[in-house]
Amino acid sequence: MTKKRAYHHGDLRRTLMSEALGLIDERGLDGWTLKEAARRAGVSHTAPYRHFDDKDALLEALALEGLDAVRDAMLRAAERAEREDASDARRALLDVAFSVVRLALNKPALYQVTFSGARPNSIAQLDAAAETTAFGTLRTMVERWQHAGLLDAEATPRDLALALWATTHGLAALLATGRLDIPKRKQRELSDQLVGALVDGIGR
Repeated sequence: MTKKRAYHHGDLRRTLMSEALGLIDERGLDGWTLKEAARRAGVSHTAPYRHFDDKDALLEALALEGLDAVRDAMLRAAERAEREDASDARRALLDVAFSVVRLALNKPALYQVTFSGARPNSIAQLDAAAETTAFGTLRTMVERWQHAGLLDAEATPRDLALALWATTHGLAALLATGRLDIPKRKQRELSDQLVGALVDGIGR
């Protein structure tokens, strides 16, 4: 009853996305159908088509949401670090890097949809502005860290941001998929070590 009432209030799109994430968490990207998501949402198998053309369209919506979540997590981490110690740019950088790892650990299904290389072609062709926004946020932060003397001021901000992006997402993917079995208490330490080593290598 509750789910059907939510549908009539216009929440079906959100409900379907939530149910899809649950199915992905249980079975992986390919182990579910739009019909199953509809069944879990408590609606007919045709109801999802009011909001999504097909399964790939639902995955695309989730991926866009994931990119926004990554951007927001980085921004919150940077703002928090600045409030605690505006002079410690290195701490801010490490906090921002781990915010991505933490998101992957807390929402592995969403992270998988957003960054998996196995995504359908339609998702691989997501609106470039969305991914640029997430990556652009990091690049803006890199420029600030360059001004603070933490990173090489002569290096291209985009190249530095790309190195940080790749390192952070590589670790996040390994931890989120269970391919790197590290105790929870050690995850932050490992993230700091990897990103710290990268910063030392490309720093001033």
